[in-house]
Amino acid sequence: MIVYQEVVSIGGAEFDAMFEKFKFLKDVGMSHFNGIAVVTRKKWIHKLVDMEGRLFKNIDMKGFPIEKKDKAIEFLKLSCDVP
Repeated sequence: MIVYQEVVSIGGAEFDAMFEKFKFLKDVGMSHFNGIAVVTRKKWIHKLVDMEGRLFKNIDMKGFPIEKKDKAIEFLKLSCDVP
């Protein structure tokens, strides 16, 4: 399973949605995920996602700038070996 998440802004609702996503990942089990790409203008979120990627070594997880959506999609394709 792969996840593409685009964060346009970070406020109350967006923060709650991110929290719910992490709760979902915990409940479902991280072993079901091959790749996670988070696309946003917020550099601190890139760093957070990259740090999580180092913690969860069995999942390819990376943050991307909004201008590089195509790179995020390519990253996910490589994560699950999609041509």
